[in-house]
Amino acid sequence: MMLRSLFRNIKTLQKGMSEGFTGEKTEQMSAWDRLYAAMLNKEILQSKIDGVEGEKLIIFFDNIKGIIPADEIGGTRPKYLSVLVGVPVAFKVVRCERSKNEVYLSRKKAIEEMAEFTWEELKRDCDPLMDIEKKIQAAIPKTKGKKKEEKKVEHTPEVRKAIAELNDEARKAGPVRTGTVRTVIDSGCYMDIGGVTAFLPKYEISWGRVDDARDTLKPGESFDVRVIKVNFETKQVRVSLKALLPDPWETVPTRYIKDGKYAGEVRRITSGGKVEVELEPSVVVVCPPLSLHALDTGTPVRVHISKLDAENRYILGTIVGESRWAS
Repeated sequence: MMLRSLFRNIKTLQKGMSEGFTGEKTEQMSAWDRLYAAMLNKEILQSKIDGVEGEKLIIFFDNIKGIIPADEIGGTRPKYLSVLVGVPVAFKVVRCERSKNEVYLSRKKAIEEMAEFTWEELKRDCDPLMDIEKKIQAAIPKTKGKKKEEKKVEHTPEVRKAIAELNDEARKAGPVRTGTVRTVIDSGCYMDIGGVTAFLPKYEISWGRVDDARDTLKPGESFDVRVIKVNFETKQVRVSLKALLPDPWETVPTRYIKDGKYAGEVRRITSGGKVEVELEPSVVVVCPPLSLHALDTGTPVRVHISKLDAENRYILGTIVGESRWAS
């Protein structure tokens, strides 16, 4: 029994066989077989767009021409279809015409099916988020009169604090989804999260200041985001990347102290002349105006911290000099 167990993994290799052959061969499926199988099994496939012909999108499968007609493109249609060349898209096989060596595809059906599934998931997973949204609406004082006559009311500090705390809760309550950036504008980007379009505002990209989302994100990038707001009636979803990143303020009290001197960078000059110096993303020291000379944004400086209020995320200090090692 011992000898038999020692040799159970030894196989006889016939002359002419290849080293590494296990006795099992991988069956090669032709492109036609794969496309037929996908059509019969109602699979959703994905491939890059190879070309545009008029109002049609083209995908090549070996020597087979795949065609997505104009009315089957679906989704948010760009002004110029040529921008989709090289972009991965989802699709379903709807008809195979082997005699013409063509196969007809539908991106619209694929996106609709994916979106239906995603909306069902969001309805199941967003109950805690919806409860927080109700609390936010309840915290906002109601104004009398007709909606058309209502004027924007400035919230009291107490109301603003309550809403901010509830928004912080929302950043922890919503489900996490993997999204792919589709379009980037200065105020944020539109992402695809399973066939559903979600908006990622620039202030939810990072804990640091983002002036223009186009400087940070690019179409085609994929990463996890947390759903922080959803409206099932209007089909609008808002997501946050910042919610999944470590909050630098949680460790500020252990890394900075009053009367300490630290390196930073001038982030901006306020209308009142005060200088905001960024120690790290979102951690800013507010300094009084400089009497000798003005500093440009981005200038490396050294600051002396005179007050540190981590609970209210506020630091006061004074610029004590420019960094001598500025590159």
